[in-house]
Amino acid sequence: MVDAQRLQRYFTPLLDVIAGEKSWAINSLSMSIPSLDLNLLRVLDAVLTEGGVSRAARRLHVTPSAVSNALARLRTLVGDRLITKKGRGIVPTPRALELAPVLA
Repeated sequence: MVDAQRLQRYFTPLLDVIAGEKSWAINSLSMSIPSLDLNLLRVLDAVLTEGGVSRAARRLHVTPSAVSNALARLRTLVGDRLITKKGRGIVPTPRALELAPVLA
């Protein structure tokens, strides 16, 4: 069994970055750490590293639609678009760039 207090100490810095200026979100996120899907953060890291959804999907051995769905769930959690399309590629938002070093 995982100790909830230990998890909270470990993830609070990450949650601070995710929530950014939304201090109210920290409390609600901290309360639901066990339900936080950390795979969403792996997906964002893969998308930012690979520079695209399709390449990230290949790296993660999932379909591009699974990556898109995971990004949609993370966007809802973070309250930011995270990436935008530009031509045939993607451009990370400032929030995604802020998260990138924490994910690596």
